[in-house]
Amino acid sequence: MDKKSLSHTAWKCQYHIVFIPKYRKKALFGSVRADIRDIIKTLCGYKGVEIIEGAVCIDHVHLCVCIPPKLSVSNFMGYLKGKSALTLWDRVLVRIIQEHCPYISGTLSASYRNVVPDWQELLPDTSTFL
Repeated sequence: MDKKSLSHTAWKCQYHIVFIPKYRKKALFGSVRADIRDIIKTLCGYKGVEIIEGAVCIDHVHLCVCIPPKLSVSNFMGYLKGKSALTLWDRVLVRIIQEHCPYISGTLSASYRNVVPDWQELLPDTSTFL
């Protein structure tokens, strides 16, 4: 058994975790799948959690992880799901902006005057709501 140990204890805390997108949508494919894999590896590394096995399927993610006893499983999953969702949203949003707004550079360093007039044309007229 490959137990890990501290000064007075030996532990082996392995958990099989499965999480799914809302309504089990089949949204985890293509570049999103690679992004999720990278994000999960990075976030687990930050918390000192060892990934034993993992699989990103089209509608769910399987993880077999070794979580240290100082972290509770629910706190770790809250951290993992929350941070991965935010990071994934940022990556996907950057791709969408780069595809649909060609005048914005890859680093998204457009000036306010260049972006705002174009977006204001897309907004509904608010004077009719008053």
